[in-house]
Amino acid sequence: MSFKEKLKSRIDKKQLHERQLNRDYLKKEFMDEITIEYHRKSRLELLQKLEKLYTALGRNGRQCVLHKLCESAKSSSTQGTFLQEFLRVIYTLPKGKEFEDEYHKEYDRAHSPTNECLSLYPDCEDFDGNF
Repeated sequence: MSFKEKLKSRIDKKQLHERQLNRDYLKKEFMDEITIEYHRKSRLELLQKLEKLYTALGRNGRQCVLHKLCESAKSSSTQGTFLQEFLRVIYTLPKGKEFEDEYHKEYDRAHSPTNECLSLYPDCEDFDGNF
């Protein structure tokens, strides 16, 4: 049996993806408040840096970050490509205590599955997140 066949017999992608969707330890009810706030604060820092990066690339950095937050809130439960999953992780904002700064509260508002992303953030409609 070849290495590829051995590897395939041990890893069932469908089972792997099903288990990924059922990771209870990542659900809010299994995290303490300190952990959630740590993740929100670190995500906030990352989003601010991404805004600057997109602006430096000639985009409306604010609109692009808000657009991607909006899109990630709508992401389906099916497994995406590596890049899609990577971007989904970056732009998923854990629910927690509301940010104090009004500028940052907009991140929470953008990360809502009921938003119409293109109409709310039109300055970034052709942005696909690839560099």
